[in-house]
Amino acid sequence: LYSFRQPWSEFWNGVRLPVGHLHLNTTGKMQSGKMRLSLWNSEIKGEIVTTAGRVSFHTLSHATKEVQFLQFNTTVGEAQASITFQPTTRCQRYGTCGYKPNPPAVCTTVDSHIRICTQSLWKQPQD
Repeated sequence: LYSFRQPWSEFWNGVRLPVGHLHLNTTGKMQSGKMRLSLWNSEIKGEIVTTAGRVSFHTLSHATKEVQFLQFNTTVGEAQASITFQPTTRCQRYGTCGYKPNPPAVCTTVDSHIRICTQSLWKQPQD
């Protein structure tokens, strides 16, 4: 998701918008972890060790589609682990926000396990 508002700098035209983040919920308390980022392949692989077991994950950004792939596996002790998306209402501009914050995201659940969040964006800066 990109901002197409009038740039305030030649360096920040069409920047990606911070629309939210992923949150990993584990059964145990986190003890250690490791991740490997591959910029060439647009992917991250990692593993988190908790007091209850392990959670391994793999995430991939598609080259031409606006799709983020996420897969994670757990040991028996972390079988109840889950990942949730936490939407934000940040402004469409980094730094000191000169714009009105975006409206809150509207989230729904489909087929009892697929969560879809849609966030509207303001079209004009607020005076």
